[in-house]
Amino acid sequence: MNTFLVLSCLITLTYGAQNECQCGAFVSLPDSEQEVLAFPPIDVDSCSEILECSVRCKYEWEAFTFDGDLCRQTSDGSTVGQVMCENLEKKGIENIDPHPVFLYYRVCEGPWGFDYQSSKQELVCKNGNVVLNC
Repeated sequence: MNTFLVLSCLITLTYGAQNECQCGAFVSLPDSEQEVLAFPPIDVDSCSEILECSVRCKYEWEAFTFDGDLCRQTSDGSTVGQVMCENLEKKGIENIDPHPVFLYYRVCEGPWGFDYQSSKQELVCKNGNVVLNC
């Protein structure tokens, strides 16, 4: 009976899992990695589409940040850097010293992989506000 229950749970988890590609921009702080920007999930046909996920994340990064420009103006008149600082502030992190921002991707909740993209400027946040010379 226990074997059947475990097997049923595994089947449910396997078939209930979303085939999603996730893209996120992160900074490496002394005590943790923090996601500063999460892009909307992208549907993929299977969990083996790692290269497709990487390519699509690069496209999203380039479209939103203009290839890593934290000074790029967003549709609401803010900047990419300010959006990142606000996202950190929501996590209780109001201040960070200069840190580069790196793009990562993952498929089907797997491990994050570095997408070889980084910000043109280092992100600095003071009291939840970006500090950049744009």
